[in-house]
Amino acid sequence: MLAGDALPGIGPLEYSGTLLYVLSSAITSTIFIAAGSRLQTLRACPCIFYVAAVFILSGLALVGQALPRPMLLICFLLFAAGNTTLLFFWLELMTRFNSHIVAAIIVLSALTSSIAAAIPWASTHATFTFFVTVAATLICLNRLDRALGKDSNPRDSRPLEVDKHVLIGTIAGLCLASMISGITQNLAFSSADSGAFYPGSSDLVTVALLAVILLSLGDVNLSTGVKIISSLTIGSLLLLLLPNALNYPAYVFASMSYGLLTGLGYYTAVLMAKTRAFSTPAVFGIMGAMLFSSSIVLFGLAVAGIDIADRSLIALLTLGYSLAAIWLLSDRGIDLLVTAKYSSAHSHSAAQGDFGPGVQAIAGKVGLTPRETDVLALASSGRSVPFMAEKLVLSENTVKSYLQKVYAKCGVHSRQELISLAEQAAVEAINNRNR
Repeated sequence: MLAGDALPGIGPLEYSGTLLYVLSSAITSTIFIAAGSRLQTLRACPCIFYVAAVFILSGLALVGQALPRPMLLICFLLFAAGNTTLLFFWLELMTRFNSHIVAAIIVLSALTSSIAAAIPWASTHATFTFFVTVAATLICLNRLDRALGKDSNPRDSRPLEVDKHVLIGTIAGLCLASMISGITQNLAFSSADSGAFYPGSSDLVTVALLAVILLSLGDVNLSTGVKIISSLTIGSLLLLLLPNALNYPAYVFASMSYGLLTGLGYYTAVLMAKTRAFSTPAVFGIMGAMLFSSSIVLFGLAVAGIDIADRSLIALLTLGYSLAAIWLLSDRGIDLLVTAKYSSAHSHSAAQGDFGPGVQAIAGKVGLTPRETDVLALASSGRSVPFMAEKLVLSENTVKSYLQKVYAKCGVHSRQELISLAEQAAVEAINNRNR
């Protein structure tokens, strides 16, 4: 909305403002990935927050002014870079809350955005609306950062005991899925009369699905969310391949897919950062690169003058997404992203991954059944749902049902919280035994 007609068009793309915004976000994400080896947290360097604030406010003040187009373009790109940095700062603050609160905040944010997009006044007064919103956001984030204080828990330097091939494959699959989902959304938009589109038409449905996945089912069903995203994206591509392409339904499906992927991407990134196994800027940088990678491909195609609505390209994207969904996006890989398990060779006492005393103490305290205790023992050691199903000779749905009961009885909302609870109980049990 900020760009309007002030930004130059790029090749055949009509959605140039959004493309440039996402491209700037992708570049910013790449910078954070590179900085991850030296910068462990964003909060450790407050100047990042204030630089991002200056970028955003400067961009808001100058966009729409009578400036040369190159200057206007630079202001817009700085605004996008600052906004992406602010997003990463917000996500890092959320690592201080439990996963259920994180899920609620993400769903509430998506709902607020969808409602704002549906208000005609906000669209006609875009600059003023953005300025007030950004100013309020900066004040709230600054107050929250001070209220939370410094994070006294250092990053864990122990090596991870995970299948790196599965982990890398899953991240690559999510990147490819996000890239194709974003490209599909632009394909559907650029292939029809833009006047027929109402961008917010699918937002409420997307928020409802996101709420069901994150609030009702918990992190044990993140893989279910990925399956829904895959189905929507492939459905959108197939609609575009029909002889009389159904562009509006294809756009709705693609928008829902990308919206769900964004919400799940935020949630998964926060859970990964909470494990303290990875540098926080690197985690959020990878998430940003995953979500914004489509812009790089679209920009290259546009500059080259390639017709992005070509049916051969759409067919190739359909094949690529199908292969990614089949071979790369496994339940085990999704589990590994949010339940990093440390190597016992470099651990001490109860942190060795042997939570047996803690598991028994928890089971007796909250009244777990023998089968629920088995699920607790495997889940607290970082085992995936497919592994637990095979080990206990149960279906994956049954394991997920048991895991939800364990969550409810233990008063936690995610696997990471369950692991922390088992570790704490094991420490207490060992200390009591040594007295």
